[in-house]
Amino acid sequence: MPSLNIVKKSEPIGKFKKLEEYVVDTRRILNSRTQPFGYLTEAELISQMQAHAIGRNGKIAQCIQELIDNDYVTVDKKNSRTLIPTNIGSALIKGIGAVDPELISPKIRASIEQEC
Repeated sequence: MPSLNIVKKSEPIGKFKKLEEYVVDTRRILNSRTQPFGYLTEAELISQMQAHAIGRNGKIAQCIQELIDNDYVTVDKKNSRTLIPTNIGSALIKGIGAVDPELISPKIRASIEQEC
C-alpha cells in the first residue's frame, strides 16, 4: 500500500488511483475552512480564453478592456494586474447563471464565438 507523507497543509497530496488503499500515519482535525479561488490576472484570463477558444487573438485585449470600461471588473495594478469583479459584474453573472447556468459556461461562449 502506498503511503502519503504530507508535511505542510498547502503541500499537494498527489493523485489518487481508484480503488487503491492508502495508509494514514497521523491524523488531526484542523479548524479551518476552504478558501475561494483567487481572482485571475489579465494574463491568466487571456490563457483561459485561448484554451476555451473564446475570442480571436486580436480581440481578446479589446474584450478585457470592455469588461473594465463597463465597470464589470477593476484592475489591481499592485497585484499583477489582477481582475477583481465589481458588484455589478458579480450580480450580472449571478443573475445570468440563475436563469440558465450554461449561459455563463466557457463551452457556450466558445460556440457563440464560432457562430459569429
